[in-house]
Amino acid sequence: MGSGSTALAAKLLKHNFIGIDISKEYINMANKRLNNLDIHSNLLNEEKQKHFVRKTFKERKKSGSFTGKFKKDFPFKSRISLFD
Repeated sequence: MGSGSTALAAKLLKHNFIGIDISKEYINMANKRLNNLDIHSNLLNEEKQKHFVRKTFKERKKSGSFTGKFKKDFPFKSRISLFD
C-alpha cells in the first residue's frame, strides 16, 4: 500500500482498490491522504482544466501537422555510427 498514492489515484478516478501493508506508519499515512480526498479532488480538477485537446491525432495527421513522429525532412540526414 505504501503511502497511498495508488489508492488515492484509484479513488479520484472512481475505481476500487485493495491496499495491504505491514507498516502501521504507512497505513496511517495512506488513510490520512484518503481522508483528504476533497483537497486532492480539487487539485485534480484544477490540473484537468489546464489540459485539453485542441486537435485530435487524426485531425493533425490530415492537416500535415506534427503527430509526434520524425518527419523525413528531420535535420539530421546522416546517422552516426559507433564503428566509424
